[in-house]
Amino acid sequence: MESFRAVTEMQKRLEEELHHARIDLNRYSSEYEKLNTKVEHANKMRDLLLNAVEAMSEKPDQKASLLLFKERGVKKLGEKKPVRVGNITFYLDQDYQGELEALREVVDGYKKRVFLLEKAVEALGQLKPGRETSLRVINDDGIPLRVLVRN
Repeated sequence: MESFRAVTEMQKRLEEELHHARIDLNRYSSEYEKLNTKVEHANKMRDLLLNAVEAMSEKPDQKASLLLFKERGVKKLGEKKPVRVGNITFYLDQDYQGELEALREVVDGYKKRVFLLEKAVEALGQLKPGRETSLRVINDDGIPLRVLVRN
């Protein structure tokens, strides 16, 4: 619970909270986009390798490579098994998917936080600041749930 002496004091506090939430949202959104680019790159690499193995599998002695490639989980995200194409072994790190999902949840949480703070600031803006008032605010993680106004 927080106490404020005036509506403007509470509004200033919420605007600061909103400012920091927007900064965090931008930071996490940027991280998400960078990681999403890595996931897309890993998926493209996987597809290229699959095509290379399929092309090689047209030779009778290469049929086993295609089966091994598919068995090793290259089509599934989250696998870290090596894939051999000719004399080269590829290690695909596709653990990005779990991290990407976690970042998506964080970004969604910050979007909700920014939205709620914007609505709270907007609601406070409708109050006419005048005489000094005592405000007691019940909040959840900086977002006002109830405001008790005393004269």
